[in-house]
Amino acid sequence: MRGDTMKDWEKMIVTDIAIAVHVEKGTGKAVHTDRPTHGLVLGDEEGHKRYRFSDGTVLETRPGALFYLPKGSSYQVENVCSGDCYAINFQAENLPKTAPFATYLRDTDPLEKHFRTACRAWKEQRPEAALLARHCLYEAVLGVLRAEARGYLSSDRAALLIPAEGILQKRYTDPDLQVRELAAACGISEVYFRRLFREKYGVSPHEQLARRRVTYAAQLLESGQFSVEEAALLSGFSEPCHFSREFRRRMGRSPAQYKKER
Repeated sequence: MRGDTMKDWEKMIVTDIAIAVHVEKGTGKAVHTDRPTHGLVLGDEEGHKRYRFSDGTVLETRPGALFYLPKGSSYQVENVCSGDCYAINFQAENLPKTAPFATYLRDTDPLEKHFRTACRAWKEQRPEAALLARHCLYEAVLGVLRAEARGYLSSDRAALLIPAEGILQKRYTDPDLQVRELAAACGISEVYFRRLFREKYGVSPHEQLARRRVTYAAQLLESGQFSVEEAALLSGFSEPCHFSREFRRRMGRSPAQYKKER
């Protein structure tokens, strides 16, 4: 996405929130006709979708994408790889006509927290839900503008990480997965791998791995089918204390508290 396009979004005034919703894997409409609202969506680290618009535009949204669906657009959704997402549908003034786009931030964790908080508040019908959703939208714009200002990793250097990204996608729940294995798969030194990884994602490989595991553990706990101990083991944490510490750091509560609230 071009920075000057998002720059125009600085003038946006959100006038109404239609919904803030957590769309779980395997749910959601496949066909949308003449959208009544604008939509800003944050995908998780598994979902890969393809949007085919009536004007011939095709939008690919890979894991971790932040993407925009224009008001008035019509499209079909194809699930290449199912995953969850957070969506906020809204009305706005001073929002320039913009084609659908997807962008990728180096660090989506802070933004994901905003989306998660807004969607939970909306589901619980809390009085501050609309305000939280508005705040989330503005934080998304700010996050993209900051990322544009920092610049991105060049495509040829980013391509070096592709083998490691594939391994992470398939084996992030493997407690034996090591950074040196990821670096070896890319054919580069561990030191250089760590540096490239941080340049692209804004965090270390260990941090990214921990985030994926905690996100998956939270999904297991939300299902109500797994105990805290089972969620820890299935998500790749072999030490209960380490799991509890990492979970609380990212989710703001212990695994047991999180499970009780679901």
